[in-house]
Amino acid sequence: MHLASLPSADEPDGALAEEVTRLLRLRDLVLKQLEPFRVKKHHPLDARVLLHLPEAERGFAQDYGTGNLADLFIVSAVEILPGSGEATAEVSEAPGVKCPRCWKRSPGTSDPRHPDLCPRCCAALDVIEGGRA
Repeated sequence: MHLASLPSADEPDGALAEEVTRLLRLRDLVLKQLEPFRVKKHHPLDARVLLHLPEAERGFAQDYGTGNLADLFIVSAVEILPGSGEATAEVSEAPGVKCPRCWKRSPGTSDPRHPDLCPRCCAALDVIEGGRA
């Protein structure tokens, strides 16, 4: 059961709405750049995105986090780089190996219990298998 407290529709949150709008703008930018990658028969989870952002947008994106942006864009990795003028995005093949659990590419892990999994999936399995966080 989901017990998180969410804003109700009759209580608009202007700051939240602005944050979501900014995130959706970034997502639209990335999706446009992902399309040629997908046309070449690549899966989006095989992608790494380089975001070139002006200072104000760069701070916002860094606060949101590269891992969260990768999840939002449905790609393996996101890097945030300085940019001037308008925000731009470059898409290329992500380095590393594909995790058989989440399909994201990563440098891999040194965990002997799960040598094929990415660090994020290893941490998730630690919680599932042993109740550790």
